[in-house]
Amino acid sequence: MKKKWWIVIGVVVLIVVLIVGSVFVSLDNEDEVQEVSEILEATRFEECIHYEGIRSEACYRWVGKNVGKVEYCKELTKQDDRNACMEGVGVATLDEYSCEQISGNDISRNGCLLHVAREKSDRTICDKINAISGDMGPYNVDMCLKDVAKIINDGDLCSEIVSDVERDHCYVGVSLNLKDVSICKDMVDEDYKIWCLAGGENCEDCEKKYYRFD
Repeated sequence: MKKKWWIVIGVVVLIVVLIVGSVFVSLDNEDEVQEVSEILEATRFEECIHYEGIRSEACYRWVGKNVGKVEYCKELTKQDDRNACMEGVGVATLDEYSCEQISGNDISRNGCLLHVAREKSDRTICDKINAISGDMGPYNVDMCLKDVAKIINDGDLCSEIVSDVERDHCYVGVSLNLKDVSICKDMVDEDYKIWCLAGGENCEDCEKKYYRFD
């Protein structure tokens, strides 16, 4: 009988501990939500001074992105946060100079430049993209030229692309946009070329095989 009582008491204590713990977690989360809300309302550099650690950096990042001044980003102590802030400024203001300030992270730098090049339809910005350690990387010059070419519908720009795969994707994209199959004539992949010359029709497997033609 005593053993059963001890089990009951143990269960009650466990329930109380769990309830109290959940209350403290809730309070913690409410405090964090409040602090995040305050940071999201920050509009001036001075408002970030009273924060510390990651809160301070988050505040500088937010102000930098929304005010659009890369100078704010330079106040961040960690390079990753400076880069994130500069990328935010570059994307928000379409300023390739801000993108070029990103250091030690070519993926972020190239992604920022690619976004600006697309939005400005400016192929000269593509030339500022770096190759990554012997690999073209996820954001590269060829991808940038392809995207800009499809935006401005310039088949001649596709011819500047080094990669056969990206160049073919570029030709197909411009051809479909302009409904001009003559643009397909310089493609390398023969099957893909036949499909392009057919106006992108009569090929059940093409969307799967050429998943990046759009």
